[in-house]
Amino acid sequence: MQTDNMQIDLAGRVKNTNLSPSKALWPLFEAITNSIHAIEDAGIKKGRIHLMIERDNTQQSLKGSDFAPIKTILIEDNGIGFNDNNLNSFRTSDSTFKAKRGGKGIGRLLWLKVFEHVQIDSVFQQNEVFYQRCFEFSLTKQGISDLEENQTDKTERKTIVKLSQFKEPYQKKCPKSLEKIALRIIEHFLIYFMFDHCSIILQDNDDNTLILNELYQERIRPYTEKGSFQLKNETFEIMTLRFYESSINESQVHLCAYQRDVWAERIDKYLPDLGNRIEDQTSGKKFILLAYIESHYLDQHVNAERTDFNIDDEESLFVSKSEVIEMAMSHIKEQMKTYLDAINATKKQRVENYVQKEAPRYRHILKHRAECLHTIPLKLLDKPQSMDLELYKVSVQLELELMEKGKRFLTTKIEDIKDLPQYQAEYNKYLEQENELSKAKLAEYVAHRDIILKLLESHLKQSDNGKYSKEKSLHSLIFPVGQTSDDIAYDDHHLWIIDERLSYHKYLASDKALNRLEPIVLNDKKRPDIIVFNSPLVFVEEESRPFSSIVIIEFKRPMRQDSDDPVEQVYGYINKIRNEDVTDKEGMLISVRENTPFYCYIICSLTKKMRNLFELKDFTKSPDELGYFYYHKNLKAYIEVISYEKLLKDAKERNRVLFDKLNLPR
Repeated sequence: MQTDNMQIDLAGRVKNTNLSPSKALWPLFEAITNSIHAIEDAGIKKGRIHLMIERDNTQQSLKGSDFAPIKTILIEDNGIGFNDNNLNSFRTSDSTFKAKRGGKGIGRLLWLKVFEHVQIDSVFQQNEVFYQRCFEFSLTKQGISDLEENQTDKTERKTIVKLSQFKEPYQKKCPKSLEKIALRIIEHFLIYFMFDHCSIILQDNDDNTLILNELYQERIRPYTEKGSFQLKNETFEIMTLRFYESSINESQVHLCAYQRDVWAERIDKYLPDLGNRIEDQTSGKKFILLAYIESHYLDQHVNAERTDFNIDDEESLFVSKSEVIEMAMSHIKEQMKTYLDAINATKKQRVENYVQKEAPRYRHILKHRAECLHTIPLKLLDKPQSMDLELYKVSVQLELELMEKGKRFLTTKIEDIKDLPQYQAEYNKYLEQENELSKAKLAEYVAHRDIILKLLESHLKQSDNGKYSKEKSLHSLIFPVGQTSDDIAYDDHHLWIIDERLSYHKYLASDKALNRLEPIVLNDKKRPDIIVFNSPLVFVEEESRPFSSIVIIEFKRPMRQDSDDPVEQVYGYINKIRNEDVTDKEGMLISVRENTPFYCYIICSLTKKMRNLFELKDFTKSPDELGYFYYHKNLKAYIEVISYEKLLKDAKERNRVLFDKLNLPR
């Protein structure tokens, strides 16, 4: 008879066996696999597997849940049983006894990974004599204990594996309802159910019973289709099914080995429109799509835990996982064409509505990259920000392609053109796409201006607490405080709100002390306009040396009642720059010519106090009475006073024709 020792460090081996709590049912799957193999080895036609789920009903009453937690699972079959060969294999770590079937000799280790104890009771026939063999399997030094084996007068094979004391991390993640467990088993052993290897009955101690074969025939088989594809001289069989009652919520592709599920990936990672549940066009019911792929190649490359494959993820000399998935997706795409066409029609309509009403800058995509709309996941259609991001990606890709085409056309010599009509057609198409892209960029820029003006308008309104925005906020909206024109991108400032010409300059500084400016250095640490908002904006027009003109902008807080005289402030800046020694950053003197003009903008609210100040200084009121202007002959300075109301109104009017072209609301 047999000894009862296992020559391995069982506790260490189990500890080093990786199994996520989300795979809490895998020990059950391993036991079912053993039962299927045992039935095959017995050579019987009417194999049966009976699964009993025992619940801890005391916990149900305590927690008030619909289903009591599972504490024990029993697996019974009428297979060949634990004869000497199977027992020796059971004792041997990483046994190769079932290698031809994909067995890695570690399945029983998963039992102890998830359950505290395992009991086995097996009636088997050996040399025409029936025996009964019982033992316990646990994380002890010996592993196997209480081994008993005797002849028996029983004449039917039967093996019961009892998995006891479900460990908490796995118990929490295990499905509770009998139906969910049944569907998970069917999902995992789908190929076995296709060939109807044996009957599988699932029962619990609340007298609920499910015959899994009938469940498969009724709910799953009618929606199953088979196909195949070739890849580097390897044949892959693919079976797809529409699963209406799956416990999972996303469509998946599964790679199988030895007729068992091993590795899964979401289909919407490759086909975005087949994510989550898909609506049946006939019944209106929703389903997920499951694809199962098997081949001899996958059988030979499954890993020890049967959780993945020992093959390259990316393309290589041999078949890679990515190549298998790519071929499978092509097959699925063709098979689901009717569904995808309907989804794409809906997507196209929604995207077109979004582009027409919200994002006209992407109109060129509808004309030149309509096929790319298929790549936008259906779930993003109700999220404008996500949809905008996807359209932006398509637009950038198109722009890069056009840049490459433009380079080719510019470098192509006339004598190298072999087919002139074809070249002319391609060139005309390029020009058309480039023109559409330019229009799209203009539309994007105009839409951005509309947003900025709305933001400015909100800053000028009185808040709920009766206060107005500080000048620093308005200043930052037009040009970031503390930055220079060398620090920020061209699109990050909005000088056009004041004057379109201000965008074209040599250098601009915002909130910088006069002794820290780049093109000129003044021996003065004072910050202009420090009381109100710390500093003026100073920048240079044209590229003539030293300067053709200098512009100063001063902001005052909306509706601010103070005693500061902004006119005297800008006069002070002009005198300081014109009268003191000015050097460049290398220390060389720069001559600010006597006739160098200064253009000064004072932006403020025209309170009665401010109006009185400007009128006492002989400023001329603008025709719309929303501003003032004055020319100081001696200082060669033109000063324009712009009220915030005028600033917003004039900016809107200058851009109105552009807004109207884009159908932006007034």
